[in-house]
Amino acid sequence: MAVAIAEERPDTPDAIRLIGELDAHLGSLYAVESQHGFSVDKLLRDGVTFFVTRDDGRAAGCGGLLIVGREYAEIKRMYVRPGLPRRGFGRL
Repeated sequence: MAVAIAEERPDTPDAIRLIGELDAHLGSLYAVESQHGFSVDKLLRDGVTFFVTRDDGRAAGCGGLLIVGREYAEIKRMYVRPGLPRRGFGRL
């Protein structure tokens, strides 16, 4: 298994697909008014550092960090595709 994590723009085709999958999953769990995930535009506008995890070149997950000053960062949009659990992608 060749796993790579690299910074990518959230508006790339793979990132958009991953974010869409996450939105669909969250939409099945929460009412619209309880969903607060950043849109692709907001990720870009707010300067979120975005990463895509790849397994043998295939997009397997994503996540973003909103760095807030020197004190802390917030995790944004963390997601690993179903069927890939227990392979350590979230930990990586």
